[in-house]
Amino acid sequence: MIKEGIDDQGRKLSAREAAWYKKLKGRSFNAIPAIYSYEPLSMELIDGKNIYEYTYLADGQKKYVLEKIVRCLKEVHSLESAPYDDVSYRDAYLDKTYDRLKKVRNLVPFANAPTVTVNGKVCRNIFYHQDEVEKLVMQYAPREFVLLHGVCTFSNMMLRNDSEPVLIDPRGYFGKTEFFGDVAYDWVKLYYSLFSSYDQFNLKRFSLDIEDKEVKLEIGSNNWENMEDYFFELLDGEVTRRQMKILLAITWLSLTTYAWEDYDSICGAFYNGLYYLEEALEMESAYGYFEKTMVQLDDALKGISMADLDRLISDCEDTLKSGHKVIASGLGKNVPICEKFEGTMLSAGMDAQFLHTNSAVHGDMGMVKSGDLVIILTKSGSTSESVYLVDLLKKRAGVKLWLLSCHRHSILADGLENKLIVPLAHEGDPWNIMPNNSTTLFLIILQQLAMQLIKRMGITLEMFKPNHPGGVIGAKLQHG
Repeated sequence: MIKEGIDDQGRKLSAREAAWYKKLKGRSFNAIPAIYSYEPLSMELIDGKNIYEYTYLADGQKKYVLEKIVRCLKEVHSLESAPYDDVSYRDAYLDKTYDRLKKVRNLVPFANAPTVTVNGKVCRNIFYHQDEVEKLVMQYAPREFVLLHGVCTFSNMMLRNDSEPVLIDPRGYFGKTEFFGDVAYDWVKLYYSLFSSYDQFNLKRFSLDIEDKEVKLEIGSNNWENMEDYFFELLDGEVTRRQMKILLAITWLSLTTYAWEDYDSICGAFYNGLYYLEEALEMESAYGYFEKTMVQLDDALKGISMADLDRLISDCEDTLKSGHKVIASGLGKNVPICEKFEGTMLSAGMDAQFLHTNSAVHGDMGMVKSGDLVIILTKSGSTSESVYLVDLLKKRAGVKLWLLSCHRHSILADGLENKLIVPLAHEGDPWNIMPNNSTTLFLIILQQLAMQLIKRMGITLEMFKPNHPGGVIGAKLQHG
């Protein structure tokens, strides 16, 4: 078979394809056609069909073929790498997509609306969420580029003799970088065919109904959608579902100007892109969780009374200077928080202990002496074990009690004079019930308490050094 470009664009693509095959020349990689010459590009005519034509395979056979495809692409990726290029990454996923979308915005119905209803799903319009999309895409930027195929859809793969995958029609570039690019670019092109049946869309096997208030789009199936879970199983550790979903949306949206000759294809690609974009935006990312959590923690910390915090620090300072100790008491998920506070204090040479709320009533309360200060950690302020312990400690002369809690009104908050309330609005878990943000806040507060006491007690690095001779810290202190 001989491939030659019939116009400038075709000749450019043909040259890039030939250059890619040359790149693999001499490598022990057999999943490409045999190349007989590069000018013109003459190659083996594969005895087989495109992958999308194998709609009839049983699930076991599909898994077998998918395993081979993934293994084949991983082999390509392992052949060579190059430094990450931010300009190319942005160009391939963002700049190119936005440039193409601008060209069709005024051609596509609803493209100027904030949302578009596609197949019953209200989808956010990318034109109104570009910053959010950019942030989401950029969080998946790789550390390095690898050798890519670049367009490994089912249309660009065949099965030689119905069994061995063969890569055809390589792209040869990523953004502004020749040969190399983001490894996820290859995986999303495979996902593009496997999950969203791009090849059927490309063959115009779809229907589009644009109604007054919504859009209905149906695309013929490659019959590989049920391999989605196995796809992610094979690529565990390389890509995530949300990463693939956002890049899938970008891929569909970029397809819009590739279909100038067919108006329905322009519109269909746009709507399908919005559909997958909405699915990606609905899947909370780690970065989104971080941002939301930081706001929740920041709001809670800003709600603390600085006067009460200063009194707590001063009371602890007076306790230590009078030769007594600071005790942190908690149970459940607050146990490691108390233990961390105790460890920090002891490493700085300040007397502190942890008192488990439950074991306190089984003899451990003996550690509490007159002159000691006890900080009770309880989010609700009404935990029965904590209430019982406080009642017992109130009977001990000379013991100062402080409450660290998240509710301004509770059994302990209403019954104790000394309290530091952290007004937490949400725990940050799906049900607002798990000890999540509350324990983080308690850790922050107790650690800053320890840091303030280090300053007030005049603890120096020379005083700290004998307490920590081991590990990397010990070596650093010893040798500078």
